[in-house]
Amino acid sequence: MQRQRKWAIGILLCIVAVLLAIWVGVAKDEKDGDRESLYENEDYGLGFWMPQGYTENPFYISDMETVGNGLMVEFFAPEADMQIFSFWYLDKAYWENEVKESYSGMYRQVYADEERVLLCVFVTDVQYDPENREKKKEYEKLHDLQDEMCDSYYFFDVPERGEPVGKMPQFDIPEGDAHITAAVAVHDGKGYALTKEEYLFLENGGDVEEMLKEREK
Repeated sequence: MQRQRKWAIGILLCIVAVLLAIWVGVAKDEKDGDRESLYENEDYGLGFWMPQGYTENPFYISDMETVGNGLMVEFFAPEADMQIFSFWYLDKAYWENEVKESYSGMYRQVYADEERVLLCVFVTDVQYDPENREKKKEYEKLHDLQDEMCDSYYFFDVPERGEPVGKMPQFDIPEGDAHITAAVAVHDGKGYALTKEEYLFLENGGDVEEMLKEREK
């Protein structure tokens, strides 16, 4: 009788453990699902979650393409005068064959696949005036989020968009008695600053030589 009771209690405990594990898993999924995105780059399909406990972005975020065939995402204090850390998402072959061995910065590799690596790059110098207690406190508060942010990345599918189309450049920007033209065509080794009309003509499939003949009229 006691053996049967122990057996029944054991089965009951197992059921409770399984149900508890399921509940914890569901709670975690719901928690992650409720988190807001902090940043997304739609060209690379890379994003980062908002830090736990925050409802607004605590950083100023800037991104730029690098010579390493990748994206550098830089996290600053809101005033953008103190860099906290960076993410570098770049070509794996370039990183391993040309950069990694001589790279002197402090970093942690947080992701890698056959083509890309994602590095969390740490700041190695003081980013604030040590005598400024307010700036030091602000820096330390944001710096404490560094480890959490290094693990907050996610990827998403980027829809097929065909050939990349850049933003329309500005034309004929006034500059005193002159103007600045922001588009240039190169033909037979010579550069030609384009007017807005010429740019649109070439953008729509027009011929450069035809455009130049039109200039001579």
